[in-house]
Amino acid sequence: MPNRREHAPADFDARVGDLVIEVKSGVRGALAIRDGFWRLATEVARLSELRALLILDRPEVGLDRIAEEERHAAAILHPGVGGRIRVVVVQEPELRDLPEDLGPAVRDAVARVISGSERVRRTTPDRGHASLAVLHVLLDRWLRSAGPVHATELMAAVGCSYPTVAAALDEVREDIVRHRDRRVELARWPRQAWSRYLSVQEKVRRTERYVDRSGTPRAVPDLARRLARLDRADIAIGGVLGAVHHVDALDVVGTPTLALTLHDPEGTATSEFVERLDPALARVESAEHAPTLVVHRQRLRRFLASPRAKGQPWADPVECLLDLHEAGLEGLAGQFLEAAGQRRGKAQ
Repeated sequence: MPNRREHAPADFDARVGDLVIEVKSGVRGALAIRDGFWRLATEVARLSELRALLILDRPEVGLDRIAEEERHAAAILHPGVGGRIRVVVVQEPELRDLPEDLGPAVRDAVARVISGSERVRRTTPDRGHASLAVLHVLLDRWLRSAGPVHATELMAAVGCSYPTVAAALDEVREDIVRHRDRRVELARWPRQAWSRYLSVQEKVRRTERYVDRSGTPRAVPDLARRLARLDRADIAIGGVLGAVHHVDALDVVGTPTLALTLHDPEGTATSEFVERLDPALARVESAEHAPTLVVHRQRLRRFLASPRAKGQPWADPVECLLDLHEAGLEGLAGQFLEAAGQRRGKAQ
């Protein structure tokens, strides 16, 4: 094996010879593990000469849960694919527990990724979900009937490399149209890719929920007005309010929750504005009833929100659709998608 870090297919963390490496640090749940398997399996299935290594660096889930996810993946994947994916858990920062049979070149590559010395700053929603960021832009253009887009535009909007875009397009190859000028667009709503997005969207968007502790929660319109006074162009209104903006024919009675999208391309934005919005709001991991406020982060380089002359921008239609699903409003989500499809048909 060459003792150097080669370009990793699909923007993985490293490649040493025929071994592609993905590192997940501080894993807190099964979704990150499943995503690691999904991405590695996709690449291994595409390139028969590759082997894959999933490194779980100091995970916060138990070994039993990790073993369960391995068994689940093995039951689904073809043996010729699953058999080429190896999972290794490391608990020591110095990698003293990394299996010796992996060799020094792999050890050095993993150490560099974990230390961050070769980690390129990512501007996608979450490392491991870069392809979903590209999908998000494609879905946004489909819902808005914005037409085809060139790979360079996707790279600029997401803030990623060409290999990431190419890999993302390959994942939806059955649902896209490639034009002669090398631009691409979705030919239809990609149901399989959308289902995957829905399954991990809460982690991708780093969902935060807030409830009112005063006993007299503010109404959503009041919170929206207070938000407007903060004059934050990096915060957009989504949820039911945003969905109605994009599709005014939705059958909506009201909403107890204000859903916001915070533009956070560098992953450093804080939620301190919530206290200014309403000091009675307190963050919770889950809520028995609909939360008063929900905040999501959008890691795309280009904020896809729709600006307004007065008031907060509107979150893009994909964010609003995700919000409807997250809130359990499947009926409204179905209406939204159907209306958008009909509008798209009239525009063509």
